[in-house]
Amino acid sequence: MEKQAVDILSEIWNWVAWLSNSNFVAALAGALAGAVAANRIAIRKERKAQLGDRLRDTNSAITLSGLIANEALVLKRQYVLDLHRDFTSDLATFNDARERHERNAADAPERVEFIFGLSELPTLPSPTETLFNLVFDKVRIDGRPLGLMLAIKQAHQSLNLSIETRNQLCREFHPLSRDQRIARYFGAPFRDGTDEKYPDTVFNIYQSTNELAFFSATLCADLQKHGKKLAKAYEKEIGKPVPQVNEARFDTPRALELMPPEAAYSDFLSMF
Repeated sequence: MEKQAVDILSEIWNWVAWLSNSNFVAALAGALAGAVAANRIAIRKERKAQLGDRLRDTNSAITLSGLIANEALVLKRQYVLDLHRDFTSDLATFNDARERHERNAADAPERVEFIFGLSELPTLPSPTETLFNLVFDKVRIDGRPLGLMLAIKQAHQSLNLSIETRNQLCREFHPLSRDQRIARYFGAPFRDGTDEKYPDTVFNIYQSTNELAFFSATLCADLQKHGKKLAKAYEKEIGKPVPQVNEARFDTPRALELMPPEAAYSDFLSMF
Protein backbone atom coordinates (compact mmCIF):
# COMPACT_ATOMS: atom_id res chain seq x y z
CA MET A 1 0.00 0.00 0.00
CA GLU A 2 2.79 2.35 0.95
CA LYS A 3 4.63 1.57 -2.26
CA GLN A 4 1.50 2.27 -4.33
CA ALA A 5 1.08 5.67 -2.68
CA VAL A 6 4.69 6.56 -3.38
CA ASP A 7 4.29 5.49 -6.98
CA ILE A 8 1.15 7.65 -7.40
CA LEU A 9 2.84 10.72 -5.89
CA SER A 10 5.89 10.16 -8.04
CA GLU A 11 3.70 9.95 -11.12
CA ILE A 12 1.86 13.19 -10.21
CA TRP A 13 5.16 14.94 -9.60
CA ASN A 14 6.51 13.85 -12.95
CA TRP A 15 3.30 15.12 -14.62
CA VAL A 16 3.58 18.53 -12.89
CA ALA A 17 7.26 18.75 -13.80
CA TRP A 18 6.42 17.98 -17.40
CA LEU A 19 3.70 20.60 -17.50
CA SER A 20 5.96 23.24 -16.01
CA ASN A 21 8.62 22.59 -18.63
CA SER A 22 6.26 22.18 -21.56
CA ASN A 23 5.11 24.70 -24.18
CA PHE A 24 1.49 24.00 -23.19
CA VAL A 25 1.68 26.07 -20.00
CA ALA A 26 3.43 28.89 -21.83
CA ALA A 27 0.80 28.83 -24.52
CA LEU A 28 -2.00 28.72 -21.95
CA ALA A 29 -0.50 31.64 -20.03
CA GLY A 30 -0.05 33.57 -23.26
CA ALA A 31 -3.61 32.90 -24.31
CA LEU A 32 -4.90 33.99 -20.91
CA ALA A 33 -2.84 37.18 -20.99
CA GLY A 34 -4.03 37.87 -24.52
CA ALA A 35 -7.65 37.36 -23.53
CA VAL A 36 -7.27 39.76 -20.57
CA ALA A 37 -5.58 42.35 -22.80
CA ALA A 38 -8.22 41.98 -25.49
CA ASN A 39 -10.97 42.37 -22.90
CA ARG A 40 -9.34 45.53 -21.57
CA ILE A 41 -9.03 46.92 -25.09
CA ALA A 42 -12.68 46.11 -25.80
CA ILE A 43 -13.81 47.77 -22.56
CA ARG A 44 -11.66 50.83 -23.28
CA LYS A 45 -12.99 51.01 -26.83
CA GLU A 46 -16.57 50.78 -25.60
CA ARG A 47 -15.96 53.44 -22.95
CA LYS A 48 -14.34 55.69 -25.55
CA ALA A 49 -17.40 55.34 -27.77
CA GLN A 50 -19.75 56.06 -24.82
CA LEU A 51 -17.88 59.19 -23.75
CA GLY A 52 -17.54 60.32 -27.35
CA ASP A 53 -21.28 59.93 -27.95
CA ARG A 54 -22.13 61.79 -24.74
CA LEU A 55 -19.77 64.61 -25.67
CA ARG A 56 -21.30 64.89 -29.15
CA ASP A 57 -24.82 64.93 -27.72
CA THR A 58 -23.80 67.54 -25.15
CA ASN A 59 -22.21 69.68 -27.86
CA SER A 60 -25.40 69.46 -29.91
CA ALA A 61 -27.43 70.55 -26.87
CA ILE A 62 -25.01 73.44 -26.23
CA THR A 63 -25.41 74.61 -29.81
CA LEU A 64 -29.21 74.37 -29.75
CA SER A 65 -29.65 76.09 -26.38
CA GLY A 66 -27.29 78.86 -27.47
CA LEU A 67 -29.21 79.24 -30.73
CA ILE A 68 -32.55 79.51 -28.90
CA ALA A 69 -31.18 82.12 -26.50
CA ASN A 70 -29.78 84.12 -29.41
CA GLU A 71 -33.08 83.93 -31.33
CA ALA A 72 -34.95 85.23 -28.30
CA LEU A 73 -32.52 88.14 -27.92
CA VAL A 74 -32.82 88.99 -31.62
CA LEU A 75 -36.63 88.96 -31.38
CA LYS A 76 -36.41 91.20 -28.34
CA ARG A 77 -34.05 93.64 -30.05
CA GLN A 78 -36.00 93.81 -33.32
CA TYR A 79 -39.59 93.85 -32.04
CA VAL A 80 -40.37 93.17 -28.41
CA LEU A 81 -38.27 95.85 -26.73
CA ASP A 82 -39.85 98.70 -28.70
CA LEU A 83 -43.33 97.18 -28.41
CA HIS A 84 -43.08 96.92 -24.63
CA ARG A 85 -41.40 100.30 -24.13
CA ASP A 86 -43.86 102.22 -26.33
CA PHE A 87 -46.91 100.49 -24.90
CA THR A 88 -45.78 100.99 -21.30
CA SER A 89 -45.17 104.70 -21.99
CA ASP A 90 -48.55 105.15 -23.71
CA LEU A 91 -50.33 103.26 -20.93
CA ALA A 92 -48.79 105.54 -18.30
CA THR A 93 -49.87 108.61 -20.33
CA PHE A 94 -53.38 107.24 -20.74
CA ASN A 95 -53.80 106.36 -17.06
CA ASP A 96 -52.50 109.76 -16.00
CA ALA A 97 -54.91 111.58 -18.32
CA ARG A 98 -57.84 109.40 -17.21
CA GLU A 99 -57.02 109.95 -13.52
CA ARG A 100 -56.94 113.74 -13.99
CA HIS A 101 -60.25 113.69 -15.86
CA GLU A 102 -61.88 111.59 -13.13
CA ARG A 103 -60.95 114.13 -10.45
CA ASN A 104 -61.78 117.08 -12.75
CA ALA A 105 -58.27 118.46 -12.53
CA ALA A 106 -57.74 121.85 -14.09
CA ASP A 107 -54.79 120.57 -16.08
CA ALA A 108 -56.64 117.55 -17.48
CA PRO A 109 -55.99 117.33 -21.24
CA GLU A 110 -59.00 117.64 -23.51
CA ARG A 111 -57.71 115.01 -25.88
CA VAL A 112 -54.67 112.72 -26.02
CA GLU A 113 -53.61 111.22 -29.32
CA PHE A 114 -51.97 107.81 -29.53
CA ILE A 115 -50.26 105.98 -32.33
CA PHE A 116 -51.47 102.43 -31.92
CA GLY A 117 -48.71 99.87 -32.49
CA LEU A 118 -50.71 97.26 -34.33
CA SER A 119 -48.02 95.71 -36.52
CA GLU A 120 -48.13 91.94 -36.29
CA LEU A 121 -45.13 90.04 -34.94
CA PRO A 122 -43.58 86.82 -36.30
CA THR A 123 -43.72 83.73 -34.13
CA LEU A 124 -40.43 82.13 -33.10
CA PRO A 125 -39.80 78.68 -34.68
CA SER A 126 -37.06 77.69 -32.23
CA PRO A 127 -35.89 74.03 -32.01
CA THR A 128 -37.06 73.62 -28.41
CA GLU A 129 -38.63 70.20 -29.04
CA THR A 130 -35.38 68.86 -30.50
CA LEU A 131 -33.44 70.24 -27.54
CA PHE A 132 -36.00 68.79 -25.11
CA ASN A 133 -35.60 65.28 -26.55
CA LEU A 134 -31.82 65.61 -26.65
CA VAL A 135 -31.50 66.73 -23.01
CA PHE A 136 -33.89 64.11 -21.64
CA ASP A 137 -32.97 61.13 -23.85
CA LYS A 138 -29.30 61.58 -24.77
CA VAL A 139 -27.39 63.97 -22.50
CA ARG A 140 -28.58 62.26 -19.30
CA ILE A 141 -28.00 65.11 -16.89
CA ASP A 142 -29.95 65.61 -13.67
CA GLY A 143 -30.89 68.56 -11.48
CA ARG A 144 -31.19 72.15 -12.65
CA PRO A 145 -30.75 71.53 -16.40
CA LEU A 146 -33.93 69.44 -16.45
CA GLY A 147 -35.86 72.20 -14.68
CA LEU A 148 -34.42 74.75 -17.11
CA MET A 149 -35.42 72.63 -20.09
CA LEU A 150 -39.02 72.44 -18.90
CA ALA A 151 -39.02 76.22 -18.31
CA ILE A 152 -37.63 76.80 -21.82
CA LYS A 153 -40.34 74.68 -23.41
CA GLN A 154 -43.07 76.44 -21.44
CA ALA A 155 -41.68 79.93 -22.20
CA HIS A 156 -41.47 79.16 -25.93
CA GLN A 157 -45.03 77.87 -26.06
CA SER A 158 -46.30 80.85 -24.05
CA LEU A 159 -44.41 83.32 -26.26
CA ASN A 160 -45.79 81.98 -29.54
CA LEU A 161 -49.31 81.70 -28.15
CA SER A 162 -49.16 85.31 -26.92
CA ILE A 163 -47.81 86.52 -30.28
CA GLU A 164 -50.60 84.72 -32.14
CA THR A 165 -53.19 86.14 -29.72
CA ARG A 166 -51.87 89.68 -30.14
CA ASN A 167 -51.81 89.33 -33.95
CA GLN A 168 -55.46 88.32 -33.86
CA LEU A 169 -56.32 91.24 -31.57
CA CYS A 170 -54.52 93.66 -33.92
CA ARG A 171 -56.74 92.47 -36.77
CA GLU A 172 -59.84 92.89 -34.61
CA PHE A 173 -58.93 96.48 -33.69
CA HIS A 174 -59.08 97.89 -37.23
CA PRO A 175 -62.90 98.14 -37.61
CA LEU A 176 -63.43 99.51 -34.06
CA SER A 177 -64.30 103.11 -33.25
CA ARG A 178 -61.62 105.28 -31.67
CA ASP A 179 -63.14 105.01 -28.20
CA GLN A 180 -63.58 101.23 -28.45
CA ARG A 181 -60.04 100.83 -29.69
CA ILE A 182 -58.59 102.93 -26.86
CA ALA A 183 -60.57 100.98 -24.26
CA ARG A 184 -59.50 97.58 -25.54
CA TYR A 185 -55.94 98.69 -26.30
CA PHE A 186 -55.32 99.91 -22.75
CA GLY A 187 -57.73 97.56 -20.97
CA ALA A 188 -59.95 100.42 -19.78
CA PRO A 189 -63.63 100.13 -18.78
CA PHE A 190 -66.14 100.58 -21.60
CA ARG A 191 -69.86 100.15 -22.13
CA ASP A 192 -69.61 96.39 -22.56
CA GLY A 193 -67.18 95.91 -19.66
CA THR A 194 -63.40 95.74 -19.32
CA ASP A 195 -61.22 93.74 -21.68
CA GLU A 196 -57.58 93.60 -20.55
CA LYS A 197 -56.50 90.93 -23.02
CA TYR A 198 -54.31 93.22 -25.14
CA PRO A 199 -52.17 94.72 -22.33
CA ASP A 200 -51.88 91.30 -20.70
CA THR A 201 -50.70 89.86 -24.00
CA VAL A 202 -48.09 92.58 -24.55
CA PHE A 203 -46.65 92.10 -21.06
CA ASN A 204 -46.65 88.33 -21.48
CA ILE A 205 -44.76 88.58 -24.78
CA TYR A 206 -42.10 90.66 -23.05
CA GLN A 207 -41.90 88.32 -20.05
CA SER A 208 -41.84 85.12 -22.13
CA THR A 209 -39.12 86.51 -24.40
CA ASN A 210 -36.98 87.33 -21.37
CA GLU A 211 -37.60 83.91 -19.85
CA LEU A 212 -36.75 82.11 -23.07
CA ALA A 213 -33.50 84.06 -23.43
CA PHE A 214 -32.41 83.71 -19.80
CA PHE A 215 -33.32 80.05 -19.27
CA SER A 216 -31.75 79.01 -22.59
CA ALA A 217 -28.52 80.89 -21.87
CA THR A 218 -28.38 79.43 -18.34
CA LEU A 219 -28.96 75.90 -19.67
CA CYS A 220 -26.25 76.51 -22.24
CA ALA A 221 -23.80 77.46 -19.46
CA ASP A 222 -24.75 74.36 -17.42
CA LEU A 223 -24.27 72.13 -20.45
CA GLN A 224 -20.83 73.61 -21.09
CA LYS A 225 -19.83 72.75 -17.50
CA HIS A 226 -21.19 69.25 -18.01
CA GLY A 227 -19.25 68.93 -21.26
CA LYS A 228 -16.00 69.96 -19.56
CA LYS A 229 -16.51 67.26 -16.91
CA LEU A 230 -17.00 64.68 -19.65
CA ALA A 231 -13.86 65.95 -21.41
CA LYS A 232 -11.84 65.51 -18.19
CA ALA A 233 -13.18 61.98 -17.78
CA TYR A 234 -12.27 61.29 -21.41
CA GLU A 235 -8.71 62.52 -20.95
CA LYS A 236 -8.29 60.52 -17.73
CA GLU A 237 -9.70 57.25 -19.05
CA ILE A 238 -8.85 57.40 -22.76
CA GLY A 239 -6.12 60.01 -23.13
CA LYS A 240 -5.52 62.66 -25.74
CA PRO A 241 -6.65 64.08 -28.10
CA VAL A 242 -9.79 65.10 -26.19
CA PRO A 243 -12.89 66.13 -28.20
CA GLN A 244 -13.53 69.87 -27.99
CA VAL A 245 -16.46 71.21 -25.96
CA ASN A 246 -18.59 73.78 -27.80
CA GLU A 247 -18.88 77.29 -26.38
CA ALA A 248 -21.58 79.94 -26.59
CA ARG A 249 -21.10 83.32 -24.94
CA PHE A 250 -23.60 85.98 -23.99
CA ASP A 251 -21.27 88.46 -22.34
CA THR A 252 -20.97 90.94 -25.20
CA PRO A 253 -22.16 94.47 -24.34
CA ARG A 254 -25.24 94.13 -26.57
CA ALA A 255 -26.17 90.71 -25.17
CA LEU A 256 -25.69 91.94 -21.59
CA GLU A 257 -27.93 94.89 -22.35
CA LEU A 258 -30.71 92.68 -23.68
CA MET A 259 -30.36 89.74 -21.25
CA PRO A 260 -32.61 90.04 -18.18
CA PRO A 261 -30.79 90.06 -14.82
CA GLU A 262 -30.29 86.85 -12.89
CA ALA A 263 -31.93 88.46 -9.86
CA ALA A 264 -35.26 88.41 -11.71
CA TYR A 265 -35.21 84.60 -11.56
CA SER A 266 -33.66 84.07 -8.14
CA ASP A 267 -36.76 82.24 -6.85
CA PHE A 268 -36.60 79.76 -9.71
CA LEU A 269 -32.85 79.21 -9.43
CA SER A 270 -33.04 78.76 -5.65
CA MET A 271 -35.07 75.56 -6.17
CA PHE A 272 -31.96 73.74 -7.43
